[in-house]
Amino acid sequence: MNAITNCSFMFLYWHSAGFLTGSLRLTIGAILCAWWAISMIVSRLYNGAHTPTDVRGGILLGTTLASIYWPLHLGVDACIVSVSHFTIKCIVGTAFILLVCPQPRPPTPTFNQNATVAGLLYGCVVGTRWLHDNKIELNPDGAMAGLPFTGVIRTVIGYALVLLVKVGLKPILVAIFSAFGLKTKLQTKPDKDAVQVKPTRKSKATKATKAGERKRKKSVVFKLFTRDVDILAVALVKCLVYGTLAFFITFVVPMLHLHLGIAAEHYKA
Repeated sequence: MNAITNCSFMFLYWHSAGFLTGSLRLTIGAILCAWWAISMIVSRLYNGAHTPTDVRGGILLGTTLASIYWPLHLGVDACIVSVSHFTIKCIVGTAFILLVCPQPRPPTPTFNQNATVAGLLYGCVVGTRWLHDNKIELNPDGAMAGLPFTGVIRTVIGYALVLLVKVGLKPILVAIFSAFGLKTKLQTKPDKDAVQVKPTRKSKATKATKAGERKRKKSVVFKLFTRDVDILAVALVKCLVYGTLAFFITFVVPMLHLHLGIAAEHYKA
């Protein structure tokens, strides 16, 4: 599904932004997207990550989602730039999405992915709204105005800024939550203070062994929702990290390009 939806939305974005003008660009864009989708599908099958049934279902679901979104995308865009108190409503909507998702203990990869997608969705729509509300004129006196290869410069600056946020934000959030006793990782090692005594017989455990087991269990007893890892902290870390990344991609980086005088044509006010 990801292979189809990612390529479909990328192709539709290129088309709506005016990058695919002319039959040659349109053909090249379609070939690149198809190649990416096929390579993803083949690699999943080759590595045994998915079965042919998974692939067929994913192709059907991805194509359906892209087909439904395309006729509605203009209305969705209009809603994003016109709704009042948009940021607050997005925060409430993101929290609702996470609450209605299944919350297994400990968190499974599916739950982590749900939190990631919720954060990405929030960052994208809020960043788009902020860019619409705060768009400035292209600065002709920007520090990089008039330089050659502005497309390469934009790409390097954008990637560097996004990677810096990705690498630096997660450890900071984990440290903050840990300071409040909220664990974001499953504890696999027992505490050093836990008493560990091997029983002489498997059928009869000593009192010291039972005491050590109780102490180890106590050391991983959880604060809020689970016994081993804080599902709230996990969801917040995922949402905040990927929401911030999406916000930087859709708002901070384009605004920086505008200030520097190297923004792409479709960002100019």
